[in-house]
Amino acid sequence: SLVGHERERVVLAVRALARVEEGRLQLISRNGIDMTATYPELGALTSLVGDDTMVDGEIVALNKAGRPDFGLLQKRMNLTKAAEVERAAAATPVQFMVFDLIEDESEPLAALPYETRRDRLETRLSSSGAIQVPPAFEGSAAEAMATSRALGLEGVIAKRRSGTYASGKCSRSWIKLKHH
Repeated sequence: SLVGHERERVVLAVRALARVEEGRLQLISRNGIDMTATYPELGALTSLVGDDTMVDGEIVALNKAGRPDFGLLQKRMNLTKAAEVERAAAATPVQFMVFDLIEDESEPLAALPYETRRDRLETRLSSSGAIQVPPAFEGSAAEAMATSRALGLEGVIAKRRSGTYASGKCSRSWIKLKHH
């Protein structure tokens, strides 16, 4: 996700849509770039969901404290040569943090409320290896921010439970709250 102030942008994760079709994974960036070959370990998603499924999430490299680390992630970004990708994957593994289910075995879900999509996601996909479904926080925004600060994170993503999925658009149903 991209965060920061007007003059600075800090990347802690790479946002990606992941589509499983005919037993193959395709990872697409927010800009429409195919990143599948750069993150081969995320192909594990194909064995966790059915065909014609699409999820939204973020690719992260975690440091020893278990927090997203841009320096580590940067070592993996934009690699295209198979040998480079293989070496980088062995040295710096990534995880795909899945936070939304957009299509479930050909059934479009984008028009459904987030709460429904999240329930379906948690029913259909369990965390396994490089594929993670981070828990949704059930408390208030103030409690979420306090927990985020205590964990040393940059902030939280707040989604309106009744909000629908708006691909590639800014939305009042989904906001980023940052510590300053």
